Amino acid sequence: MTSAFANPQIKNTVQLPLGSIKEAVKFIIYLDYNYKLQPFDDNSNKYRFESRKFIREGAFIDIALLEGSGSATEIAVEVRKISGDFEKTREVKSASNHIKDIDKLIGNILKLSPEQKEMYKGVEASITPGKGLKEFTCSNCKKNFYANRKINAIAICPHCKTRNLVVSNSDGSGWGTFFETVFMVGNIFRGRK
Repeated sequence: MTSAFANPQIKNTVQLPLGSIKEAVKFIIYLDYNYKLQPFDDNSNKYRFESRKFIREGAFIDIALLEGSGSATEIAVEVRKISGDFEKTREVKSASNHIKDIDKLIGNILKLSPEQKEMYKGVEASITPGKGLKEFTCSNCKKNFYANRKINAIAICPHCKTRNLVVSNSDGSGWGTFFETVFMVGNIFRGRK
């Protein structure tokens, strides 16, 4: 019989107001689709994400925010397996990767401008063609939809709600490649435009 390990957890205090951290936590789903936000009560300042990213059986990542003195906010993150306990060292190590990911994601989100956040949120695409709209095929349901070709955005498929990358070149002419987008996003996090 193996003994269970404690759930990996960490607490940090950051010198930012609670509102900024709450916004960043709720924005995680737009930067990493592996984290699914569960229903929450915004007044409790507790959020739960579900993920199968590092642990095949799945994990819950619980984030609790506590307003400190001045503009400080305490962030507590705990990772739990969806079913059972952590019984192997490698499972604990994998769970700890979630803590690193969440910390990195929150830091990156706090660096984004409002315009960059809108780019990540995406726009609802259309089922019908229209002026300035280009036809795309959803990566998930394979149905066609139409999105504005003049914006850098993620279009949300109107059929299945899957987020699809639709990117125009910086001058608005034609469509950029996936690699241009990756380069652009990488530069955002490095503080370049």
